[in-house]
Amino acid sequence: TPPTSTIYTITGASNKGCLNTTTASVLVKPLPVLSISNHTICYGNSTNVSVSGATNYTWTPPTALNSTSVPNVIANPLQTITYTVIGKDLNGCIQSTISTVVVKPLPTINISSPSSICKGQNALMTASGATSYTWNSTVFTSSQSVSPIVSTTYSVVGQDANGCINTGTVFLNVLVQPTLNITGTPTVCLGNSLILTATGGLDYNWNTGDSTDVITVDPQANNIYTVSSGISPCNSSTIFAVTVYTPQSQSPFADPSTIIYGSSSVIYANVPTGIPFNWSFSSDVSCNTCATNTVTPSATTIYSLITTDNNGCIVTNTVLVEVDIICGEAFVPSAFSPNNDGFNDFWCVYGNCISSMNLQVYNRWGEKVFESNDKNTCWDGTYKGIKQNDAVFIYQLSATFVNDEKIIKKGNVTLKW
Repeated sequence: TPPTSTIYTITGASNKGCLNTTTASVLVKPLPVLSISNHTICYGNSTNVSVSGATNYTWTPPTALNSTSVPNVIANPLQTITYTVIGKDLNGCIQSTISTVVVKPLPTINISSPSSICKGQNALMTASGATSYTWNSTVFTSSQSVSPIVSTTYSVVGQDANGCINTGTVFLNVLVQPTLNITGTPTVCLGNSLILTATGGLDYNWNTGDSTDVITVDPQANNIYTVSSGISPCNSSTIFAVTVYTPQSQSPFADPSTIIYGSSSVIYANVPTGIPFNWSFSSDVSCNTCATNTVTPSATTIYSLITTDNNGCIVTNTVLVEVDIICGEAFVPSAFSPNNDGFNDFWCVYGNCISSMNLQVYNRWGEKVFESNDKNTCWDGTYKGIKQNDAVFIYQLSATFVNDEKIIKKGNVTLKW
């Protein structure tokens, strides 16, 4: 095992003492001299690793290599790794060497930016995590101010001191600030409701707690209503002022305010000139738009006067007419003389409080000659258009008073022409 080429001589002697020599040469070939270099790459990148000095090569380990038997390989490891390459020359001599591929991490690019802006506003974006930056290939500083009119995604390429490059992105949402409006009647009469309608937004929040576009309010005093809509920072609000009018009451009255059943009273509107009014419907009010009405109620009655004041408020005022029911008895005359002299020409039933009745008159033979269900319908002394003879007739009266009292009365009536 000589380190260099060597000629060895051997001398041999025969048994007769004769000598002779010969030589053997051992030729020592040099090992191949392999040449290779180390590399540094950024995570996710690749590099060409080349070796020279031999004719055949074997790479180990095969991790992240495109080949393991060529002098030039492409390596794209995800972490630092050391490769060993074994080279063999034409003499069959073998040598090995190593190459380390150092994998540098990519910079982590962070972008600070508002997530949303209103259309027409500016947003400041600042990148960090690298040493140099390129925004959308146009801006080369760590910060930039933008004012997009639509929602936009921005990207920045950052490079660190190792020359490794990474990209950061940010989405900027561009919101449209709503222009709100409230419509409705700005005045309302106390006790009435008011409808307010909001427009210009997508969702609504009222200071009343409502969340619909149309709300109904019942203000008890002058009030300001507020509605807001939109997404922060582009929310908007607007206000609507409502003036509440207190209705102007009137003072209708009755004279007299208390009457006896069957009597009349005069009710007065007592409304200033120029104020529209009308009496609510009642069977004994003959003129709904007259300032005075003579009424004859059969029971205590409340009359309503409806007015419209100068603010347009409709007001209902009332006047009470009390009725005292003093009925007495039903009176039936005992005689009459239908001779057209103007005295006792008709035979009637009298009574202030009769609400219903039935009156029947019979002659001496029991024949019914007259019947009436109305106290205002009187007997004129005829039957079927024929005058009855002077005689005494029998009557029977059944009546109900307005206080629900019932009576039955029988008696005689004398007819004399």
